[in-house]
Amino acid sequence: LIVKLKEGIASSFEIKGYNLNGECVLTESIADQTYKKITPQLSHGVYFLEIIYTNYLKEEKRERYKFVIY
Repeated sequence: LIVKLKEGIASSFEIKGYNLNGECVLTESIADQTYKKITPQLSHGVYFLEIIYTNYLKEEKRERYKFVIY
């Protein structure tokens, strides 16, 4: 799984993964990069990925995505 922010949005971010029960099953903090390749050790299923970063206006932003592990 590769997570990449759009150029110029932020240079550091946090990734959190949640299962369908809302439990946090993945946490990664990334500094001085706009991308990160992660290999989550998760069971087959549906998960939600949350990317948290602070933009150039110093506002905290959160993006959420769904992903499936087969």
